[in-house]
Amino acid sequence: MSMASRGESVPEQQRRIIVIGGRGAAAELPVKSRKQWCWICDQEVRLLRYTAALVGEQNEGAVFGLARESIFNELKKGPVRSIGGFARTVILNKARDHWRNSATRYNRELLVGETSMLEAALPIDLGAQARVEEMKDYAAELLTCLSSLELTAFVLMALDRLSSDDAARAINEMNGVNEEDVSHAIAKAEEAKKRGERRTALTDSQGRRVMTAENARQTVHRARTKLKERAAQMPLGLPAVD
Repeated sequence: MSMASRGESVPEQQRRIIVIGGRGAAAELPVKSRKQWCWICDQEVRLLRYTAALVGEQNEGAVFGLARESIFNELKKGPVRSIGGFARTVILNKARDHWRNSATRYNRELLVGETSMLEAALPIDLGAQARVEEMKDYAAELLTCLSSLELTAFVLMALDRLSSDDAARAINEMNGVNEEDVSHAIAKAEEAKKRGERRTALTDSQGRRVMTAENARQTVHRARTKLKERAAQMPLGLPAVD
């Protein structure tokens, strides 16, 4: 789906997000910053589409709201060098925060006894209401079989409903890997393949793990398989359902 089609598919009322005032809020800024804030207001729909391309339509409102507030607070100090580039950088940083929060969401929720997210992502019969406390510990133990990468990919794709392309991009951004690094890693892997070498993981020139859409799909499949196998081995013996 293109960035434009993403933007057009979101109901208009979702795009009228007012975290701080619109153009009228420019009066609270230094005179030299006001023109840049008006640019943010004029470009709101375009910036929302950019945000949606990073975190998905269902998360764009919250992430853009945080970014908009950060931009406004920065402009209180004075104008920035390039408002367009600055705005995209702030949105990307807020998207990274969102991805990190998503990657740790299971552990945080399970600490307070919430298992509904696990059930939604991987349908498991957690038993009667009377066994909630027991099931909380069961679910927490179940998740220990996943690596950090598997949990991250699983949360992004199974819960946040990101596509494999978007999930791979999110994980790469979290790790500081850009598109050029990804292209370099893929080219290096292709060269190794031609030489008859087998590579089990894509890495960039600095040795950092690089994700592709295919890697993301494989990682989530591996995570689901491990969760099901772990569930079958645990004492409670509760079934994992496709």
